[in-house]
Amino acid sequence: MMRNIARTHEVKGTHTMDKFGRNILRTCMGADAKRVLCIVLTGLVAVQPVLLSVGCKKKDTKGKTVITIKPPQPIDYGDPLIKVEPRADKWETEHYVGRVMISTTHDDHYYTNVNTTKSNGLAQTQDGKITATVHLPVDWNGKTVYFRVIDPDDQSPYEPDIMGDDNFGGSGALSSTQDVAVPASINGQEVAAAEAVLSITTQHSGDNYQVQASLDPLFGEESNIGGSEIFLAWKRIYLERDVMYKYGATLLADFIPDGDANDDVLTADNTADFEVGDAVTIFGNSGNSELTSVRSKTATTLTVGDLSSGFSEYAGVKRTDNNEVLDIVPIDLLPQAYGDLTDGRDGGCFVEFVPLQQGSGPIPKYKELPDNPFDFMDYWFEGKGDANNLFQHVTAYWFRNYGLGGLGFSATHSAVTARMRYINAVQAEENFVHELTHCFLETWEAGTYIDDWSDTKDWSGTQYCVMNYNADDGDGLVEFSKALLYVLRRSADPQWR
Repeated sequence: MMRNIARTHEVKGTHTMDKFGRNILRTCMGADAKRVLCIVLTGLVAVQPVLLSVGCKKKDTKGKTVITIKPPQPIDYGDPLIKVEPRADKWETEHYVGRVMISTTHDDHYYTNVNTTKSNGLAQTQDGKITATVHLPVDWNGKTVYFRVIDPDDQSPYEPDIMGDDNFGGSGALSSTQDVAVPASINGQEVAAAEAVLSITTQHSGDNYQVQASLDPLFGEESNIGGSEIFLAWKRIYLERDVMYKYGATLLADFIPDGDANDDVLTADNTADFEVGDAVTIFGNSGNSELTSVRSKTATTLTVGDLSSGFSEYAGVKRTDNNEVLDIVPIDLLPQAYGDLTDGRDGGCFVEFVPLQQGSGPIPKYKELPDNPFDFMDYWFEGKGDANNLFQHVTAYWFRNYGLGGLGFSATHSAVTARMRYINAVQAEENFVHELTHCFLETWEAGTYIDDWSDTKDWSGTQYCVMNYNADDGDGLVEFSKALLYVLRRSADPQWR
């Protein structure tokens, strides 16, 4: 029989109905929780840490129970102008509400898109900082507004508890804990405005924050203004996507012009795509090129008409009349693995990816990439060294010794997928997620079981982690283990070495 109980539970931050209710039930009734008829949860957005009294009692002759949880409500000042900005309607779309970027380089793009600050500016204009601005009626000019920041509960499904104060990088820092409201014209509205700049982590994606405001330094209920949206730290990774020509060759030795008018010999990885008489273009990574024709060939050399320019090892040769490239490996599975929903309820690690335009244009065909292809990839990585959060993705033709046809390495920020190795694009895309992840990882951290045949499952426990060799090939499912998610969330952008 169910017990009659009444307990008090301290709850911090903002909690979803499902998660909060499930844990309260587990605390109150243990195994009897399955007998509950319904849960009535009201006002679950708390403006400050509060004590919630949870009462459980028999409700009817069937022995069912109703649990009612009623935290204090935010004070209603009767004026919709009183609020902490930026609210949900001040972000690009509902999808990005609360997303605060901590690593942008190539575009400086942020998701607040309506002016909300005292200076009539956007709330986020630089990495790791967002301005929380209290809007008050203009005749409240001169009132002192007090600020504080809390660390709400992490909403990720793999995060086990319902308590806050779980950020890896701390609860953030405010530029000031109080500010005097002054007249301001913001987005066409005359208000009295007070504000504080919140500085968040520069490394730990998924850390979350709420700025709270009050007219009382002690944050008494009768003077609370309210809280901001929940702000979440997100990393951004840029992708330079380089794709090989379908036909052609890569030079395996420097060519230095000899100053005479005789034919010249190029050393290449293969010559299978060329015939005597073909018009060919030799091209380098700086946009340099020269037209000539094939006079003769062996398996590894091309004899061509006299060249006036020099070309480095890893420059390319292609038929002048053929510009076909491989089908570039898609990146559509990245949000499934790394996260898409801003609040993390989809089980990601709060990392978004932005593809840049191709670096140097199409790169030369390399018929069989060697065991260590990174010198070749570095040569064609136009953005190498530009920023720590810029990665290279190469869609290649073939690998010599890699059964799965992929390779990724953090020292060069490069991931390569051998497109022709795969039966379909889904397999290639799964491999790309796997290889790209190596670009984040400086070491094979203990407990993450990367690149092995272990029993390690993803965070939901329903399939193998995508970094595990046991992961199903071609099923389109790519999720990380719980241990690896935390490694990725707290990892800094890899440093160039």
